Amino acid sequence: MIPEFNTLDIQQVGNAAGTGARMTLLSREVREEARTFSRRVEYIELATIKEYNQAFVDALLLPHRDLTFFSGTVKKLGSARLQYGKIHEKTK
Repeated sequence: MIPEFNTLDIQQVGNAAGTGARMTLLSREVREEARTFSRRVEYIELATIKEYNQAFVDALLLPHRDLTFFSGTVKKLGSARLQYGKIHEKTK
C-alpha cells in the first residue's frame, strides 16, 4: 500500500502524536479544536467493502501487481525491460 511519490515531498515531523497530546493537555483552545474535528470524522469499516479486500491483497506485492499505478518507476526501470502490468516477468 505504498504509493508512488517524490521523496523530496517528505518532511520529518518528529513525535507528532506526543506533541499533539501535550498541546491538547495545555490548551483549552486546542482541545476544543480537537473536539470539533472529531465530530467530523466518519468511521468506515473497510472489511465490509468487497473491492477493498482485493485492492489490499494486490498492494501487498512488491512490486505492485498493477504497474500502471507506478508509471514513473516503470520508466526508471525501463532498462530492466519489465513487461507493463506483469509481475516478475521480463520481455524477451
